[in-house]
Amino acid sequence: MNVPNTLSFLRILLIPVFCITFMKGEDYYVWAGAALALSALSDLLDGWFARKFNQITELGKWLDPIADKLTLGAVVLCMWLRFHGDYPELTPLFAILVIKELLMAIGGMIVVRGQDEMIQAQWWGKVGTAVFYTCMLAIVVLSLYDIGGQYQQPIIISLVALPAAVMVFAFVRYFIFALSILRQKKIAENGEQPATTE
Repeated sequence: MNVPNTLSFLRILLIPVFCITFMKGEDYYVWAGAALALSALSDLLDGWFARKFNQITELGKWLDPIADKLTLGAVVLCMWLRFHGDYPELTPLFAILVIKELLMAIGGMIVVRGQDEMIQAQWWGKVGTAVFYTCMLAIVVLSLYDIGGQYQQPIIISLVALPAAVMVFAFVRYFIFALSILRQKKIAENGEQPATTE
């Protein structure tokens, strides 16, 4: 265990804290928001500590994405349970977020089997995670203080649509990146030279 892995474990432990406090209703949204903010901070810091102090481990390579996916899934489920009755437009947007994570998990396992190594987080994935946390926190704050009035519905829908769009972009980039990795491995195994264009 080291600092980055401890922060990833903390992020997993914060999942039930967020779920319980958020589902209890508006009186507990402060605690739900605090749990979500702490989760976002731990996600930011674990990567920084791992790189800064050379504490990248095999456990961390697995633990960090697992914590990310469990957190996203739990937050999306809670948000859907809370808002889908009032805002049915959110259902397909939340579905996009969940499907993207499922496809990423499946794709990641395929790449691991193909090259015995996980795909490391790229900038587009980090941007997607940051946008997701920011928008979900904004929804908690909007709901807590009843901000937006008659415009709250389109604001909340926009705050879910934005991370959904960014996540789709990240998925496409990861898909292309994974194909490139597998293609390079196949070329190396066959002893071929990569094709070049003049």
